[in-house]
Amino acid sequence: MGDVLYQGGASSSIQDITNNVVTLNDTISSLVVGAANVFIAYKTVVEYTPITAGNPGALKQWPEIAMLFRGSRFNKAKIGFATDISGSFDEFDFVGSRNGLWGLFKWSKSHWGIPAPSTPVRVYVPTEKQYGSYLRVRFTVREGFCPWKLNGLSIPFRETGSQFIAK
Repeated sequence: MGDVLYQGGASSSIQDITNNVVTLNDTISSLVVGAANVFIAYKTVVEYTPITAGNPGALKQWPEIAMLFRGSRFNKAKIGFATDISGSFDEFDFVGSRNGLWGLFKWSKSHWGIPAPSTPVRVYVPTEKQYGSYLRVRFTVREGFCPWKLNGLSIPFRETGSQFIAK
C-alpha cells in the first residue's frame, strides 16, 4: 500500500489492510494496543512523452533502459512500458534502495547527512514492448516518508529498419 503506521516513535510501512487487520512490512516489538497514526502516502506517476530517438518513422528495438536516480529511498515502485505496436502499458514491480521513513526516527537513533545512493538502475524492457517507432515509459511510486529523485533515463536502441517484426 505504501501508507505508514506510526506509534510512539515506532514506524513501519503498511503492506495490506483486510477486515481491520493491518499487515506491516516490518515486525515492530514496541507497538502496543491503542491509538496510532496512519500517514497516507501520495501516489506519484512520472510518464515520459514518447521517446523516438530522433526518428519517429523508423522501427527500433529498445532492449533496456537505465533509470538515473539521485536517490531511490523506496521499497517498491512500478515501471511500465508501451510502444506504438503494443500500445497498452504493462507494469512490473521495481525495487528501490531501501525503505526511507525519513523523519520518523527518534533523535540520535539513526544516521543522517549521508547522501542517498545515486547509482543508475538497469531495467530490461519486456520482449513484447521492445519493438516500435517510439517507447513510452511510466514510473509509479506510492510510499510514505521515502524521498526519491529521478534525474532521467538513458535508453539505448537499435534501428531495425522499416520492416514489421513478426512475433
